[in-house]
Amino acid sequence: MKKIALISTFCDTEEKQNILKENIIKIKSLGIDVMAISPIEIPYDITKLCDFFFYTKENPLLKWPLRAYTHWYEMRLPDGRITTLQRGLADYGWAGLYQVKKLSQLALTFDYDIFYHLIYDLEIDEVVEQELISNNVNIIHPRRDPHHPETLWESTLHFLVFERDMMEKIEKEITLEEYLRTNGMAAGEVLKWKNKFNIPTSDHPVKD
Repeated sequence: MKKIALISTFCDTEEKQNILKENIIKIKSLGIDVMAISPIEIPYDITKLCDFFFYTKENPLLKWPLRAYTHWYEMRLPDGRITTLQRGLADYGWAGLYQVKKLSQLALTFDYDIFYHLIYDLEIDEVVEQELISNNVNIIHPRRDPHHPETLWESTLHFLVFERDMMEKIEKEITLEEYLRTNGMAAGEVLKWKNKFNIPTSDHPVKD
């Protein structure tokens, strides 16, 4: 079986770049080809480790009123009143899905049987490594909240495993219109794919 790992990246610090480099080296040691994409410059010693590396000028962050994240902070004033400070941030969920779509389109033009979609900072533990070694396909994973390890999210873009036919179906599902149809996060799109195509969920939560 010919396998390729498709790595979504936004590595704007040395720490993130080092994590990406470590994961590429580990994946390559398992005999799996690597394709990565980035909207920002990555050091050459990292890009040359990849079998395919693509720069893209596109990083489609969505802004209000189309879509935005809101952060808020409440504080009590000296007179007892409570005030709320709010900050709207660009939604990067579609940017993540967009990288998945582009990587899928590119990889499907080559002769691969199994496609591993992952985000650059995935923790490749023993279970993930065994999944990379095996030929098991069409699997999604829950994700452990990095800030609250006792909390599990039902789905994630951090690690997805698809065979070619499923990858072709899912690539067509990734559209801005579909993303905006609901008010969920990017991981919510993974649940749509799970339900539509009856994709099983692994028992193993992944971490970043």
